[in-house]
Amino acid sequence: KARPAEELRYRGQLFRLFRLVERGDALFIIDQHAAHERILFEELKARQHGSQELLMPIPLPGGASLESALASRREALKDMGIRVERTEEGEYAVTALPEELLCLEEELAEAILAGSASPEELRDRILSLAACRTAVKDGEELDQLTARELARRALELDNARCPHGRPIWMKISREELLRAVGRPL
Repeated sequence: KARPAEELRYRGQLFRLFRLVERGDALFIIDQHAAHERILFEELKARQHGSQELLMPIPLPGGASLESALASRREALKDMGIRVERTEEGEYAVTALPEELLCLEEELAEAILAGSASPEELRDRILSLAACRTAVKDGEELDQLTARELARRALELDNARCPHGRPIWMKISREELLRAVGRPL
């Protein structure tokens, strides 16, 4: 974790991807997508997920492998607000889903089927996908206030890695920078 927010000085955007922030005697280069993704992921994990009936159920391809996966994951999915039912044709479809997971229509079957996950791993995989889909994208412009808030929250995270494991920020001390350009300390 970094120090309190009062010391933060937002310096701008680099390569339409990174946010530059000065704090104390250090420069932080923050990956805006990775930071926002971790922030959203933590919020999704902390939230109670209500379920919303879908007007158009999402078909889940997969046959026998899907049926096997659902047998062991149905309770975990239900706890997340995801309802999977067998259709009249004998296939499976998602018939209810929390609003914050609607962005996963195309990836949901893959997330349900992937690996032999524990209920926690399954939840984390699905929530990390949702966080990734809804996080600010590379190249996306943010106003100064939003960028500053994103940087502040990123530097306050307990886990400075996105849900996929990438570092959120890089820190360069004033001393390291001076040394790198051959300036006296």
